[in-house]
Amino acid sequence: CIGSMILRLPPEQLKNKVFVGGLPLHVDKDGLKDFFSVFGPVTDAIVMMDMNQHRSRGFGFVTFENGSGGAQKAIEAQPINMFGKMVEVKLATPKGDRDGSGGGAGGGGGAGNAFGGGGGFNKPFHRQN
Repeated sequence: CIGSMILRLPPEQLKNKVFVGGLPLHVDKDGLKDFFSVFGPVTDAIVMMDMNQHRSRGFGFVTFENGSGGAQKAIEAQPINMFGKMVEVKLATPKGDRDGSGGGAGGGGGAGNAFGGGGGFNKPFHRQN
């Protein structure tokens, strides 16, 4: 099971993954990875898809390289304007680790992702192209 594999990740690796909510529907995996690379080296990005309607569910996950601090930089840069839409970035937490205080949307769905959102911050960020 993917969820049980993720729960076995080292703690330092869990701090490198962020939940991104409110994605523009046209953003794909590569677009998500490219956009968030401004905060640090991105090792993986996924946009959760609705398998029935074959479109984005409006959220995804970005994993930064260990030790880069990219996840924290992205969280601290909020609010983030992504292609004209405000997105929310939270530290991803394994489903079994949530205590109810984090809030936000949960992971899951089509790809069986076992992460959800955490807490939020409030500081404007607009990526300069």
